[in-house]
Amino acid sequence: MSSAPWPIWAKPVLAFLSGKGLLIVPGIDPRPSQEITITAALRVGRELEPRILEVLPAAIIHFPASFTSLNAIPRDLQRVIYAISKDAKEGPAFEGIPYQVMKRWANTALPDKRVVPASERRRMKSFRLHPDAVQKLKTLCKKRGLSESEVLESLLTKA
Repeated sequence: MSSAPWPIWAKPVLAFLSGKGLLIVPGIDPRPSQEITITAALRVGRELEPRILEVLPAAIIHFPASFTSLNAIPRDLQRVIYAISKDAKEGPAFEGIPYQVMKRWANTALPDKRVVPASERRRMKSFRLHPDAVQKLKTLCKKRGLSESEVLESLLTKA
């Protein structure tokens, strides 16, 4: 990025992404609680700083409440976000940015440590277990003082 002054319309997007640790932007005060629109982020990415397009899927996945216009996400960007959230090995490019580059940002631990990388997020699974297995699981939970998920994870990591 150049150190030239940024246009006023670009500053909220740059301040937000800088505040969240997704970009380092000289001359911009980080504002992690800044709300932005998808349209503004796309405009800044297309016209001023293409790296915004690299980190935008990660920003949307990790901070959806910070975007005031999620209904304005282009269909091709929706496909990228869906593939990343499903941890797909391959996915679509977006505006010339390869899928793997965007996925890397979604799986990068951010400085505030509150955001779990997309690849490490827990996923909901459901199983139909025999009543005897359910009773054994409940007994193990009480014995170990863990939740059902924690007991199952501990058994799977030992396997």
